[in-house]
Amino acid sequence: MALAALVVAQFVMLLVMTITPVHVRGHDHGLSGVGLVISLHVFGTFGLAPVASLTSGFLVAGVGYPFLSAFGAALAAVMAVIVAMEFRREAVRSRRLTPGGRPPPR
Repeated sequence: MALAALVVAQFVMLLVMTITPVHVRGHDHGLSGVGLVISLHVFGTFGLAPVASLTSGFLVAGVGYPFLSAFGAALAAVMAVIVAMEFRREAVRSRRLTPGGRPPPR
């Protein structure tokens, strides 16, 4: 189960970090904005690692690994739904979709 959780988490991170620069550029930010987002991500990943290392052991010992894995999966599912809703709202706003969910007539 731990290996499956690790593989899924890495796959999701790969997907998110692959599309993030494209998304940032799509919102008319320059390369400096892309660099800032990636830099903040790297800082959050490695700069805060000591804090995460200290707290994660206590969390696993306190509530257990299966609960934390299920909680992480549920949180990722909720975030995926939120992202999908935002993508649809953005597509409707930019007139790529009608409010009914179909492409606009030509």
